[in-house]
Parts: sequence; C-alpha cells; structure tokens
Amino acid sequence: HNSSESPAIVSAQRWHGRFYRKERMSHFKSQDTVRIAVMSDMHIAGPTHPDSADRLERLMRAMDSVNASSPDLVLVPGDMTEDGREEELKTAMEMLRCLLPPVRCVPGNHDIGDKILPGRPGVTPDRIRSYETVVGPASFVEEVAGLWLIAVNAPVLGSGLPEERKQWTDLEAALTGSAAWPTVIMLHYPPFIS
Repeated sequence: HNSSESPAIVSAQRWHGRFYRKERMSHFKSQDTVRIAVMSDMHIAGPTHPDSADRLERLMRAMDSVNASSPDLVLVPGDMTEDGREEELKTAMEMLRCLLPPVRCVPGNHDIGDKILPGRPGVTPDRIRSYETVVGPASFVEEVAGLWLIAVNAPVLGSGLPEERKQWTDLEAALTGSAAWPTVIMLHYPPFIS
C-alpha cells in the first residue's frame, strides 16, 4: 500500500484480508439495462467522533457488497460527511476510490450546509468551494455509463447565492436539449424551499 494513505483507507483496502483492485470499469457496453448502486448518508466523521469506527466499518461492508455486485455506476447523493470538514471529505473520497465502478457525488446538507432557513446555519460559498476542492463540482451534467446524469446541489436551492443562479442556468440548458441517453437526476433531498 501507499504509505501516504490514511490508516482508515489501508484498513478499507484490507477489508477481509484482501486489497481492492483500483482499476475502474471502463468496459461499459451499450445495453438495455444499467445497474446503479446508491450509497447515501455515509456521515464519515473525524477520528474523535464516538461513532467514527462503526461508520467506517459499515461503509467498508457496503463497499464490499457494491464491488461484488458489479454495478455500472455508483451514485452518492450527499451527506458523505458528518460536518463537511476537509479531513472528512478527504477520507470519504479516499474510501470511495476503492470502488471499482465510476462514482459520482453531490453534496448534502452535512457536507456544505443546509437550505437557508430562519434559525438554521445555511449553505455558504466557502463550504461549497471546500467541497468542490476535494470532491469536484457540486452540480454538473454529464454522460456516464450510458446515462445522462443531472447532478443537483440541493442545499443551494432557494439560497440566492451565485452558485444557485449558475446551477439553474446549467439545468435549463441540460433539460431543454434532447439527451441521447436515458436521464437520471441525482440530488440529496427534494428541490423545495421549506
């Protein structure tokens, strides 16, 4: 193993005494059926959180099951982390790299903050940037595994932030075009304000 990998990742790679192969499934063939695994609300927490070890163990078992079932794609619709801290995001992404199929993620309220509502801490541009630095774009549209995937950053909806305006522009463009593939929309929670 790479000595720069965190102990949690080495543990994940040694799950049941074997190392996961890290190659990706680049062999997707056009077919009528696309198998998708969904891994949501992992809530990876820092090492001082009382449930951290249990959560990592459950995630490793889930990853083992996903790899054994050979889906075409893995979707992670938010709440990869407990508090959205950089070290939690990095741990989650290192672990998800042990999955064999392509993996696509969007943030949840635990990753970047909640919908902006009175009396609740809301999503901020800084938290979105932090997420995007570690994970990748918080919203995107792409063809993957023979599907047109529309990934929506749900916590930003109703925020009035520039990221929300850009997302609406991108979504309108994606939805007005004619996709040549079946379409999947991924988001953490329903797209309404309250």
